[in-house]
Amino acid sequence: MAPGRCPARKASCPERPSRYQRTSATTACGWLSKNEESTTGAITRASCHPKPLNPRQNGEVNAQSMHDFFAVLASIAIVGSLLLVVARLVPSVFAVRSLAVVHRVQLPLAAAVTVVASLGSFWMSEFGNHLPPCRFCWFQRIFMYALGVVLLVAAIRRDRGVKVLAVVLAVGGALFSIWHNLLERGVVQESAACAATVPCGRVYLVSFGHMSDLAQPAGFPSFTLASMALCGFLAVVALMLLPEPLDADDLS
Repeated sequence: MAPGRCPARKASCPERPSRYQRTSATTACGWLSKNEESTTGAITRASCHPKPLNPRQNGEVNAQSMHDFFAVLASIAIVGSLLLVVARLVPSVFAVRSLAVVHRVQLPLAAAVTVVASLGSFWMSEFGNHLPPCRFCWFQRIFMYALGVVLLVAAIRRDRGVKVLAVVLAVGGALFSIWHNLLERGVVQESAACAATVPCGRVYLVSFGHMSDLAQPAGFPSFTLASMALCGFLAVVALMLLPEPLDADDLS
């Protein structure tokens, strides 16, 4: 066998190395003498069977890393929504001024939430391990994509008359997201409405938690794609329901 070349048939390789071969380096056929190693370099079994390339070495973004990134954005959205609710329930000079600032940019903020959520779902299904969307995923996408278009146009035109339409779309999408989250966590049983090839209760990726033995999210908050969609819908509802800003001097 020529040095540095893989054998045509593995059957030609010796089944048990001799005493000399035991002290030599391993090759793709099984063994390589020290003299051959010095002239051909370190030839290993990987020369005939190369290892699979690491996706990161090809410049591809890891799907789990992107999932964690979108989970962080969803966490920021839901925390911001809770702060808006608290600011409305506990009136103060700081709360009134903060709500006035958010009210001026409510349309761009809501548009940003829906556009980022739409792009995130599209990326995860097309590039992030090609995750197939289930039936409930498509229902949520319909509401989220529609919200993205409506709110983006409204933000450009500064049209606040779309609040009612935006709330209706966000509530509709949130209802599907809530049911999808219950399916993923095994609270409700999956029905025949979901295709057998892509079960609605199956979870592919999870952030800030771990998977249970039943392939369901365990721990808190255990963000899934359905959880992130729910955070986006609730953030839109909180932004669209902001009242007209009050005068801070009335509270002093």
